Amino acid sequence: MSKTILCDVPMQKIETVSYGGTGNAEIKYAGKVIYPINAVLADRMKKEDDIKIILLKTKSIKDDLQGNLVENTRKFKEELENINSKIGAKISYVEIESEFEETREVLERMLTDILDNIDDKTSILADITYGPKPHQMIVMTALAFADKFFKANIDTIVYGKVDMIRNKEKYNDERTHPENPELYDVSFLYYLTNLTKMIEVLSREMAMELLKKFLD
Repeated sequence: MSKTILCDVPMQKIETVSYGGTGNAEIKYAGKVIYPINAVLADRMKKEDDIKIILLKTKSIKDDLQGNLVENTRKFKEELENINSKIGAKISYVEIESEFEETREVLERMLTDILDNIDDKTSILADITYGPKPHQMIVMTALAFADKFFKANIDTIVYGKVDMIRNKEKYNDERTHPENPELYDVSFLYYLTNLTKMIEVLSREMAMELLKKFLD
């Protein structure tokens, strides 16, 4: 089955956590990961899957942040390949780089680059945990476009949450570390956005009634 994965690569140093059994995503994988989507794939990948990973990378003029970006890209691939070593799915990678500028031109180019790499009738999973805030909006826009014009199936949108806690006794340093990981499936936000575009009623009251029925 054709699957397309959208995921931002962080520019900060990130530690691994275990998302298994947390949040509402119903993921059982107990291994530690940096990227929540890899925990999802660990549960759902099949040998017959043809998976295209689209990594969204934000370039930095700071050497340390650019170094983190390169290292975090490597870690994504290493993380997923280790998981896939017991599954045997076909995996390919596309890396889309953009400047760390939230101008209209940069964001439009990112959107078209993403869409150029989404195949027809693919099943899309997105991880919106990392990256600049506008990237989440770009991903949602790309999903809506692919859904309507590429006949793509919007499968899952996930978000990984952690509390950054300073615990000198546990870690023997002064830095903060991720604790209390939670993995959330937020796909309903996409479908809710689509629903609001489809609602055609005569009043605010009727629209709110339909919305509440959907949320129920």
